[in-house]
Amino acid sequence: MDALRNGIPLAILLTGMNVWVTLRSGPQIWHTWGSVPWARVGILLLAGSSISTLTNVWSFILGPPSPPLPSTSGELNSAATENSDV
Repeated sequence: MDALRNGIPLAILLTGMNVWVTLRSGPQIWHTWGSVPWARVGILLLAGSSISTLTNVWSFILGPPSPPLPSTSGELNSAATENSDV
């Protein structure tokens, strides 16, 4: 699990760079090319692929979610009682 956590600085760096570029040049690009329909689609596709890449990087670093903990209420669910009868 430690090996996966070593990528956190890289993910933070990539996220910071993405935010910096978006804030620095995003409004100017949108102002210049946002009125052209085909350029608007291209800008949105680039933004979507950037978000998708960052999401993928963070998902690999953080790992899969942990499984849910078993219920401690003492009651058995119907599937457990059916399996115990067999």
